[in-house]
Amino acid sequence: MRSLISLIAAAALACAGTAEHVDIAWKVLPRRVVADNFGSRVAKLYYAVVAVVGNNSGYDLQISSILFQLPEATGVTAPVPVDPYRIVRGSLEREHMMGLRSTGINVVKGLGPVLAGGGTLFGGSTYAHVVDIFSNPLEKGLELVFPDKTVPQMAALDSLAMRDNMLIANNTQEVLLTFVSRDLLVTQANRKQLQRGIRGEFDVQAVMRALGNLVLTGKSMTYVDRVTVTVRPK
Repeated sequence: MRSLISLIAAAALACAGTAEHVDIAWKVLPRRVVADNFGSRVAKLYYAVVAVVGNNSGYDLQISSILFQLPEATGVTAPVPVDPYRIVRGSLEREHMMGLRSTGINVVKGLGPVLAGGGTLFGGSTYAHVVDIFSNPLEKGLELVFPDKTVPQMAALDSLAMRDNMLIANNTQEVLLTFVSRDLLVTQANRKQLQRGIRGEFDVQAVMRALGNLVLTGKSMTYVDRVTVTVRPK
């Protein structure tokens, strides 16, 4: 059984000339688009990069990583990888648990039992009515007025963000969504060029120039014949 598994797993095959038949185009999404789809915290911390990859190499293409070769003026010679999907999702999960909306509603929920416990010191129907209004209608009203947007935002991130070792079939085209930390590019020298306004707006073309060249790394895939294994009960 182990030999059969090893035979099936040996699917990766490097072939010369593959890069000549792989097309790629990319751009940086505006901050407002990122905030609408993935939340203000992700838009504040990351630049979202969309890459369109077309594979006409004759083989399926397994994407290993997306890197950026920063301009020589930065002094960074090594290619810089994009941020992993799990790290970006962790930032969104923090917003879900400790964001302004979540913190405010949790405070209201926590004060309800505290105020109810004070009924032993401040008796009376008036105090009981105030506590009831604070604990029930106010709490439910805040949840309706300020809905939790992080749940659909995490679902959008899960469905769109690129995963490790993504496979692009031959003669197909895929859209890859990745994220790059803003702190990687923003320095004292270029802060005015890359950041505009208090909401973190930026010049898309300036960010693309700051990122430099996109480098796509991967390997072509070929497949051995299907193997059928029959297991008989003892």
